[in-house]
Amino acid sequence: MFYRMFAVSIAFFMLFAQGCGSVQAQNSGRMPEAAVASNTEQEITAVASADYLAFAETIKVPSQPLKEVFVSDGYTIDLTNRNEGYITVSSDNVPDKKIKVLVSKDDQKYYYDFTNQGAFTTYPLQLGDGIYKIAVFENVEDDKYALVASTETDVNLQNEFDPYLIPSQIVDYSKDSKAVYESFLLCNGTLNDLSRVAAIYGYIVDNIAYDTQKAANLSSGYLPNIDNTLSDKQGICYDYSALLACMLRAENIPTRLVMGYVSGYDVYHAWNEIYITDVGWVRAAIYFDGQSWQILDSTFGAADGGSFQNADGDSKYTKLKWY
Repeated sequence: MFYRMFAVSIAFFMLFAQGCGSVQAQNSGRMPEAAVASNTEQEITAVASADYLAFAETIKVPSQPLKEVFVSDGYTIDLTNRNEGYITVSSDNVPDKKIKVLVSKDDQKYYYDFTNQGAFTTYPLQLGDGIYKIAVFENVEDDKYALVASTETDVNLQNEFDPYLIPSQIVDYSKDSKAVYESFLLCNGTLNDLSRVAAIYGYIVDNIAYDTQKAANLSSGYLPNIDNTLSDKQGICYDYSALLACMLRAENIPTRLVMGYVSGYDVYHAWNEIYITDVGWVRAAIYFDGQSWQILDSTFGAADGGSFQNADGDSKYTKLKWY
């Protein structure tokens, strides 16, 4: 399988895509070739399985310990993990109507649809330390909603990157997700975060096609299904960005899914920002080749082979929301 290999200079840092690590099995030379080949495959599978189990244990996933909760009208807001960058909301009996969850701090407000498809839904606390308001609203008619639950909580993040290292409603995955396993296969044996970013970004732009039909018929409230994007090998910008965020977070690389506008494109767009130790947040564009910009935008990267010939590429992006 071919993965795009490219070099990126970020303040004189060189980024190279590296292949996955491999396991070499030894044989004594005394067994028939067929038996040796069979044993080798079994040994590789066993080692890879053990490696993956160890890898999966490092992936951060949300929980609902219910040690510090607010309960109202059948809704439970679990605040226990707020200092780890997230809260969860669940309900014993969701009424047959539209429901919104508000996560806000100061004048910044994030409204989410609540469907309760799982045991609980995770929402990130991505606005830094401070007092957050968490509220639940039920639709009463047309576009009118009534408040049914509301609480405030003081957040002091243990790590500023925690909200960008966990699954949430927008970037939804588990330790069993196919995308997490693909991330492991791509990066097992790579030496640093830069090479992991290169391997995953290159894989996505080479293997996921833009779905124009889906973009033209997108329904309100759409949420990405990361494993479907991986299996179908196509998606829209939202899907690209959620998949990239999932695969990098699985590698313990803080990654934001960002939404906003790009100059010259009259559409609401999604892209990623990635944090690299000793480099900082790699935003919409990164220096490439000394002459042009290589965008860290997997949607446009897939469309034009990864190059975006514009020296002010980063300034073309207007960031409105991030997850």
